[in-house]
Amino acid sequence: MIILKIGGSVITHKKTTSKTRTADIKRVAKEIKSALKKQPQSLILIHGAGGATHAEAKKYDLKKGAITPRQVFGAMQTHLIVAALQKELADIFLNEGVNVLPVYSGSYFLYDKNDNLISKNLLQLKTLAKNGTIPVLNGDMVPHEKKSFAILSGDKIAITMSKLFKVERVIFATDVDGFIDPKTKKLISKLDLKDLNKALIELRDYKDKDATGDLPGKLNEIAKKPKQTKIQIVNGLKKGRIESALKNKKVIGTEIR
Repeated sequence: MIILKIGGSVITHKKTTSKTRTADIKRVAKEIKSALKKQPQSLILIHGAGGATHAEAKKYDLKKGAITPRQVFGAMQTHLIVAALQKELADIFLNEGVNVLPVYSGSYFLYDKNDNLISKNLLQLKTLAKNGTIPVLNGDMVPHEKKSFAILSGDKIAITMSKLFKVERVIFATDVDGFIDPKTKKLISKLDLKDLNKALIELRDYKDKDATGDLPGKLNEIAKKPKQTKIQIVNGLKKGRIESALKNKKVIGTEIR
């Protein structure tokens, strides 16, 4: 099984209008179809929420959860934006001949009162993936036992599922080529967890740019990966890179073991 997490910056113009990148979504769908045709395998797809949802999360101050009636309303507004993006992506994929099934992340994950993430019903997702249907989850507002709702990032979903399903590879498709050394400004093609933890220390002064932590948030989640799982970070806006990664071919990016 492979998990592919497509960043919000790949499927939307995240830093400007948050308009959907329809052409890029079509291209990604074709790359997935081509890769799976030549190398059939179970795939779970997760996508980011895009800039519009991050703006809503900041507007209603949802980073620490939805507690007040106004925040609960904001959480629902945020979810509806995510759901609309998920449906748009699914419609494009289905039109390109890729069998996907959009599902609500909150049906499979929730937080307990101590902010611990709890998973449930994941056998359903595993069964779908094994039978050739691609479940599509996303970063979203999910139930919280104490705060009504809380943000669950797509990155956290990907790493959590990699542990539960003992996934061999997780591919993160972003809008950059991979991890860029903050000192040399050069792409680092391979990292181990020790190197990654050092990089996180160097990035401690990096300012969050969105509700889920942006680069440090992503790397913090990746640092929690199981030992057997290989992580690949590739540029999802560059033609062919997602397809090459799915085929386990050599591709420009960062590999973390």
